[in-house]
Amino acid sequence: MRGDGMNLRRALRLDRPACVAIVGAGGKTSAMFRLARELPPPVIVTTTTHIGVWQTQEGDRWVQGLDAFAESGAVEHGVTIVTGREIKNERVNGLAADELDHLHALAKEKGWSLLIEADGSKGLPLKAPGETEPVIPAWAETVVVVAGLTGLGKPCNNAYIHRPEIFSELSGLPPNEPVGEEALVKVLLHPSGGLKGIPQNTRRVVLLNQANDPSLMAAASRMSEPLLGSYDVVMTGGLKNKIEEEILAAREPIAAVILAAGGSTRLGTPKSELLFHGKNFLENVIQCGFDAGLKPVVVVTNNAYSQSINQNQYPNIILLNNPIRQSGQSTSIRLGIQSLPQNIGGAVFLLCDQPQIPAQLVHNLVERHARMHAPVIAPRVGDKCANPILFDRCTFADLLALEGDTGGRSLFSKYPIETVPWSDGNILLDVDTFEDFDRLRKLE
Repeated sequence: MRGDGMNLRRALRLDRPACVAIVGAGGKTSAMFRLARELPPPVIVTTTTHIGVWQTQEGDRWVQGLDAFAESGAVEHGVTIVTGREIKNERVNGLAADELDHLHALAKEKGWSLLIEADGSKGLPLKAPGETEPVIPAWAETVVVVAGLTGLGKPCNNAYIHRPEIFSELSGLPPNEPVGEEALVKVLLHPSGGLKGIPQNTRRVVLLNQANDPSLMAAASRMSEPLLGSYDVVMTGGLKNKIEEEILAAREPIAAVILAAGGSTRLGTPKSELLFHGKNFLENVIQCGFDAGLKPVVVVTNNAYSQSINQNQYPNIILLNNPIRQSGQSTSIRLGIQSLPQNIGGAVFLLCDQPQIPAQLVHNLVERHARMHAPVIAPRVGDKCANPILFDRCTFADLLALEGDTGGRSLFSKYPIETVPWSDGNILLDVDTFEDFDRLRKLE
């Protein structure tokens, strides 16, 4: 599915001058310079540790010393690399802490993007941080932790891992044993591993890089779920050369917003009293959200319908009462969006009168979103666009501006619609009449 890939800037949602620190191993420096070329110029690249002299050729200019940088004034375009002056073993040192702070203040004032390589890895696919690293500035807005998946299956030793003894300690993996997915996840989640030194309130991203074959792509997909609990974004990268450097997936937390505040006026009886597969309608839809891995699951309902939910069975739902539901569906959409955490990448809107929607369909929508961050993603049955619909966070402002009995489909004229084919036409059914309910019961 390489044709769906995104570049780093899009996957990171960097739509303004950025301040990004990059750490880890397995293509970290290549990723940093790739991002530098994708961001609007001018871009400043620096390091808090060391960088290879040969790597300075990746920039349009290399300036040694902050004073020389200030005097040159040559940053109107392109990528400028700023380092210290000391060169040892073909590696040049970074700026002192006060110089880096000054460079950050200057970049912020001028509207430049600033990228910082904040540790070393000796060119190996995996690593564990040493005692004095990483050196991440407190003002970094985003930290990207890179791990090279070509290290999977390789022995835990210094041929493949920088500081294998620390990696072994953090993961519980004996020395020289093959590195598995579980061991790598443990290191990436460890406060002395991948999460080490990341300032509080900084956006945390992990890049599972070097996923250059189907087996490694599958491994990245499996690792994403446990990592998403501690990282805001889990990216899968195929950054193997300068021509084909793309992000194959950028997984973010995706919420479920279940719209269940209607009065069932067309049906004439509360849908909470109707059962499908032994559960009421709303419990079916809630279960679909959980089974598809959506977090959080938000239910916008009315007081009468909320009584039908077994909250002991679903303790983690966010249950919202809409006291002005008579003002239209837009009020429920607004309430749901306003309840979501800031790190949410999008929301799947599920309808309570469609208890037959399968979790696999929702999962397919989420996977398509991970590959391309399309604004709107919907199932397609033949030539018909169906529910449920996934709305990317870039549409949230427009969803919040809806008024009256207007739903998200009113945005279809503004945003391109990405569709996911689905062969089962039963997802087109929504239950508004007893005839619809009879049709639904035949699906049991």
